[in-house]
Amino acid sequence: MLWKKLEKLNCQFPENVYGVTSTGPCPAETINSLRGQGLARMTEVYGSSETGGVGFRHDPADMYTLLGHWEQTGNSTIERTSAGGNKQQHTLQDNLEWQGTKFKPLKGQTKPSKLMRPEEGERLKAFIVTVDDVEYATLEKELRTLAAN
Repeated sequence: MLWKKLEKLNCQFPENVYGVTSTGPCPAETINSLRGQGLARMTEVYGSSETGGVGFRHDPADMYTLLGHWEQTGNSTIERTSAGGNKQQHTLQDNLEWQGTKFKPLKGQTKPSKLMRPEEGERLKAFIVTVDDVEYATLEKELRTLAAN
Protein backbone atom coordinates (compact mmCIF):
# COMPACT_ATOMS: atom_id res chain seq x y z
CA MET A 1 0.00 0.00 0.00
CA LEU A 2 2.84 2.41 0.83
CA TRP A 3 4.35 2.11 -2.63
CA LYS A 4 0.96 2.72 -4.28
CA LYS A 5 0.50 5.83 -2.12
CA LEU A 6 3.95 7.14 -3.07
CA GLU A 7 3.15 6.48 -6.72
CA LYS A 8 -0.13 8.43 -6.47
CA LEU A 9 1.65 11.33 -4.74
CA ASN A 10 4.00 11.40 -7.75
CA CYS A 11 7.00 11.95 -5.48
CA GLN A 12 10.36 12.21 -7.14
CA PHE A 13 13.05 10.11 -5.50
CA PRO A 14 16.59 11.41 -5.03
CA GLU A 15 19.48 9.44 -6.55
CA ASN A 16 20.32 5.96 -5.27
CA VAL A 17 17.08 5.25 -3.43
CA TYR A 18 16.29 1.53 -3.36
CA GLY A 19 12.94 0.06 -2.37
CA VAL A 20 11.92 -3.27 -0.85
CA THR A 21 8.47 -4.79 -0.80
CA SER A 22 7.62 -8.02 0.98
CA THR A 23 4.13 -7.78 2.40
CA GLY A 24 2.29 -9.01 -0.67
CA PRO A 25 2.22 -8.68 -4.42
CA CYS A 26 3.22 -5.21 -5.63
CA PRO A 27 1.79 -4.55 -9.10
CA ALA A 28 4.40 -4.31 -11.87
CA GLU A 29 2.73 -1.07 -12.99
CA THR A 30 3.40 0.48 -9.57
CA ILE A 31 7.05 -0.60 -9.58
CA ASN A 32 7.61 0.65 -13.12
CA SER A 33 5.89 3.94 -12.34
CA LEU A 34 8.06 4.42 -9.24
CA ARG A 35 11.17 3.77 -11.34
CA GLY A 36 9.93 6.51 -13.64
CA GLN A 37 9.77 8.75 -10.57
CA GLY A 38 13.46 8.09 -9.85
CA LEU A 39 13.46 4.94 -7.70
CA ALA A 40 16.77 3.23 -8.53
CA ARG A 41 15.58 -0.33 -7.91
CA MET A 42 12.77 -2.24 -6.24
CA THR A 43 13.52 -5.60 -4.63
CA GLU A 44 10.50 -7.84 -4.24
CA VAL A 45 10.82 -10.49 -1.54
CA TYR A 46 8.60 -13.56 -1.84
CA GLY A 47 7.69 -15.37 1.37
CA SER A 48 5.25 -15.47 4.25
CA SER A 49 5.09 -14.98 8.00
CA GLU A 50 5.72 -18.70 8.43
CA THR A 51 8.74 -18.92 6.10
CA GLY A 52 10.26 -15.46 6.11
CA GLY A 53 11.99 -14.66 2.81
CA VAL A 54 11.97 -17.46 0.26
CA GLY A 55 13.14 -15.65 -2.86
CA PHE A 56 13.76 -12.23 -4.37
CA ARG A 57 13.80 -10.37 -7.67
CA HIS A 58 14.74 -6.88 -8.82
CA ASP A 59 12.49 -6.71 -11.87
CA PRO A 60 8.80 -7.67 -11.95
CA ALA A 61 9.35 -9.33 -15.35
CA ASP A 62 11.95 -11.70 -13.90
CA MET A 63 11.49 -14.90 -11.95
CA TYR A 64 12.31 -14.95 -8.24
CA THR A 65 15.67 -16.39 -7.16
CA LEU A 66 15.42 -18.94 -4.34
CA LEU A 67 17.40 -17.81 -1.29
CA GLY A 68 20.36 -20.05 -0.47
CA HIS A 69 19.01 -21.49 2.78
CA TRP A 70 16.01 -23.03 0.98
CA GLU A 71 15.78 -26.11 -1.23
CA GLN A 72 12.92 -26.93 -3.57
CA THR A 73 11.30 -30.26 -2.67
CA GLY A 74 8.12 -30.06 -4.78
CA ASN A 75 6.02 -27.74 -6.93
CA SER A 76 4.91 -25.71 -3.92
CA THR A 77 7.07 -27.15 -1.16
CA ILE A 78 10.46 -26.02 0.09
CA GLU A 79 12.74 -27.18 2.85
CA ARG A 80 15.52 -25.72 4.96
CA THR A 81 17.97 -27.34 7.32
CA SER A 82 18.46 -25.65 10.68
CA ALA A 83 21.89 -25.12 12.25
CA GLY A 84 21.18 -28.23 14.35
CA GLY A 85 20.56 -30.34 11.25
CA ASN A 86 16.76 -30.50 11.56
CA LYS A 87 14.87 -30.29 8.29
CA GLN A 88 11.80 -28.03 8.15
CA GLN A 89 9.46 -28.44 5.19
CA HIS A 90 6.95 -25.74 4.25
CA THR A 91 4.08 -25.77 1.79
CA LEU A 92 3.76 -22.42 0.05
CA GLN A 93 0.54 -20.58 -0.65
CA ASP A 94 1.14 -20.56 -4.41
CA ASN A 95 1.77 -23.20 -7.00
CA LEU A 96 5.10 -22.34 -8.57
CA GLU A 97 6.81 -22.84 -11.91
CA TRP A 98 10.47 -23.76 -11.40
CA GLN A 99 13.52 -23.37 -13.63
CA GLY A 100 16.48 -24.52 -11.54
CA THR A 101 16.65 -22.19 -8.53
CA LYS A 102 14.37 -19.63 -10.21
CA PHE A 103 10.60 -19.68 -9.74
CA LYS A 104 7.43 -17.72 -10.36
CA PRO A 105 3.98 -18.05 -8.84
CA LEU A 106 1.47 -19.36 -11.37
CA LYS A 107 -1.34 -16.89 -12.03
CA GLY A 108 -4.78 -17.97 -10.91
CA GLN A 109 -3.36 -20.82 -8.87
CA THR A 110 -2.92 -19.13 -5.50
CA LYS A 111 -4.36 -21.17 -2.68
CA PRO A 112 -6.89 -19.43 -0.39
CA SER A 113 -5.30 -16.57 1.53
CA LYS A 114 -6.03 -13.75 3.94
CA LEU A 115 -5.84 -11.04 1.28
CA MET A 116 -8.66 -8.52 1.17
CA ARG A 117 -11.18 -8.76 -1.64
CA PRO A 118 -11.23 -5.65 -3.87
CA GLU A 119 -14.55 -4.49 -2.41
CA GLU A 120 -13.05 -4.66 1.12
CA GLY A 121 -10.38 -2.08 0.30
CA GLU A 122 -6.67 -2.08 1.06
CA ARG A 123 -6.20 -2.83 4.72
CA LEU A 124 -5.19 -5.63 7.03
CA LYS A 125 -7.50 -8.53 7.70
CA ALA A 126 -7.50 -10.50 10.94
CA PHE A 127 -9.29 -13.68 11.91
CA ILE A 128 -10.22 -14.15 15.56
CA VAL A 129 -10.66 -17.69 16.84
CA THR A 130 -12.07 -18.03 20.34
CA VAL A 131 -11.22 -20.89 22.66
CA ASP A 132 -14.32 -20.69 24.85
CA ASP A 133 -17.97 -20.11 24.17
CA VAL A 134 -18.46 -16.36 23.93
CA GLU A 135 -21.27 -14.02 23.13
CA TYR A 136 -20.22 -12.74 19.72
CA ALA A 137 -21.98 -9.37 20.00
CA THR A 138 -20.04 -8.62 23.19
CA LEU A 139 -16.77 -9.83 21.68
CA GLU A 140 -17.29 -7.71 18.57
CA LYS A 141 -18.00 -4.62 20.68
CA GLU A 142 -14.87 -5.18 22.78
CA LEU A 143 -12.69 -5.73 19.70
CA ARG A 144 -14.02 -2.60 17.98
CA THR A 145 -13.31 -0.59 21.14
CA LEU A 146 -9.76 -1.92 21.31
CA ALA A 147 -9.14 -1.28 17.61
CA ALA A 148 -10.39 2.32 17.92
CA ASN A 149 -7.86 3.13 20.65
